[in-house]
Amino acid sequence: FMFKRSFEKFRKDFIGEKGAFDFLAEFGLGILDNATVRTVGTVVRSGASGNPEGTFIRLYDIDAKNKELTFSQICSGSADGQIQREYRVPLSEFEYIPWQPLNYAIPDELRKLHQSDTKIGIELGEDGKRVADVATGLSTGDNSRFLRKHWETPDISYTYPYAKGGSDAWILPHVDYEVLYRADGREMRPLPGSVLRNTQYFGRAGLTWTKVKSTGRRFGYLPEGNIFDHVGSMVFPEDESNLWTLLAVLNSDVYHGLFLSMTPDREWTPGIVNRIPWKKELEERPELKAIAKEQYTETIKGQTTDPTSPYYIGPELLPR
Repeated sequence: FMFKRSFEKFRKDFIGEKGAFDFLAEFGLGILDNATVRTVGTVVRSGASGNPEGTFIRLYDIDAKNKELTFSQICSGSADGQIQREYRVPLSEFEYIPWQPLNYAIPDELRKLHQSDTKIGIELGEDGKRVADVATGLSTGDNSRFLRKHWETPDISYTYPYAKGGSDAWILPHVDYEVLYRADGREMRPLPGSVLRNTQYFGRAGLTWTKVKSTGRRFGYLPEGNIFDHVGSMVFPEDESNLWTLLAVLNSDVYHGLFLSMTPDREWTPGIVNRIPWKKELEERPELKAIAKEQYTETIKGQTTDPTSPYYIGPELLPR
């Protein structure tokens, strides 16, 4: 219930005027015998006054056999202190974050960044300003018919590089597929499961990201001329001059923390990307753009010896 959107109303009741979390211990796995479910223990009270604080204890990363001892040490003040495990958070700060997840371990400075009225994108019907459109792409309806490796289509004029997100889209997405696409997808439209979304963005430069990954550093630059998949969603800045700045910022440690403040899961959906805050002051930092471009150029150089890459030139041992 700490993070799922289906429990948002429940969380709101206990970080607002109706009540408060006095105490919450996040135990994680290993509490219930033979049950692979994550557990918490909490004390809540009805009614709230002033700006109450909650005490949160982190135990989810402790082995099951050591959880009780660590819990006792924290409560008695005898824990070794090498890793922070006790947090006191004003409950009103959880209201800053969309959907009010109980991410107590996030620094309060990061939580407060969510107060910005400007977001990466905004959902239909929501208030606020945005700096980009976040778009979900194409479902072909029959990948075996319409997708080919790029080295299989040298003489076909109606193929386009096809971004599918992939396991690592950081800086330079590995785009080794091409899609057979002509006449606005005429051949795909009648197929069951085929959905042609956001076709107005096909061929535009933008940022794509790895949807599921265990770490940050997920965003990469996709140049003009590409079509993107429904699992390889993209970010298209309203001001194209901000494209490289967005790339640098979204891959930064600070923004990794902002994503984690909304979800501890490995999956970053378009809805989450839409609600990430943005600071206009970042657009006035030309060094961010320069860093991102340099990373991109160096990454291309690293792919010139990869025979599966569109940037392949020749074997690494080939004299140059």
